[in-house]
Amino acid sequence: MNLPALPRPRTSRATRSAAPPASELSRVLAMPAERPHPTLAHRIADDLGVAIVDGELADGVRIREEELAAQYGASRSPVREAIALLERRGLVRIEPRRGSYVVGQSLDVIADLFNMRAALVGLAVRYIARRRDPDVLAQLRDAIAAVAAGAERSAVSALAFAHLGADAARVIVRHCGASRLAQMLSDHASHSGWGMIWRKRALDFQTPERRRRYALQYTRLADLIEAGADHDAELLLRQMMFESRDVVLAAIAKAHGGAADAVHRLHDRTHEPGAAAARGTARR
Repeated sequence: MNLPALPRPRTSRATRSAAPPASELSRVLAMPAERPHPTLAHRIADDLGVAIVDGELADGVRIREEELAAQYGASRSPVREAIALLERRGLVRIEPRRGSYVVGQSLDVIADLFNMRAALVGLAVRYIARRRDPDVLAQLRDAIAAVAAGAERSAVSALAFAHLGADAARVIVRHCGASRLAQMLSDHASHSGWGMIWRKRALDFQTPERRRRYALQYTRLADLIEAGADHDAELLLRQMMFESRDVVLAAIAKAHGGAADAVHRLHDRTHEPGAAAARGTARR
């Protein structure tokens, strides 16, 4: 197995301040470039998972436990746990008495991850808009304010900015009122390659212009939710996901070649968001 240059596990962690952060943005600014791993097994799984999603480890490459154990200075136990985690994410297949092998992630698979999440989160945001809970909307606007502030701060990395956007999305999922939908989204994040796209670096949100557009879209989304425009809110959320998908696909294609099948590059035939709310107001 020709492993990419994977980072060795950290031997120590920076101590965290006992004082709570002043804001969501300050919390992100204080974060390390990567979110901490609970165990060495998770770190190994994430290192390999990112390499698989990025195309650095090709489909069918054998994962040799002894090689990984030596590289991380660990026993085989955390390595085997890491491989089991990767199997649950669909990134590795384990063949009894033969070994473990990489399951390559084509651009079509990456596109599918975005498309599936767009469908599920789109449904969640529609439920939120139909409920119009003022407390939930206040939480969402707070999270979006952090996104908007992050868009204007050069000190916020692309990965940290992506985490800010994910925090806003979590407000939507957590309060959608559909426990099974929320569980499906959680499973999608933990049992697929989705989390690996955003684990160590962000292929999206590389420019100030891209970040500002995303922040403006989120602000508009909150306005649509407040207006009860559930259909338009879903369309806008899906548009946000599809735009991010296309940026990520382009970045991977530039690095490794290839292209996603046009069938997987879905786009809604949208009208200007807010039109449905305006029509509803006119009818009243």
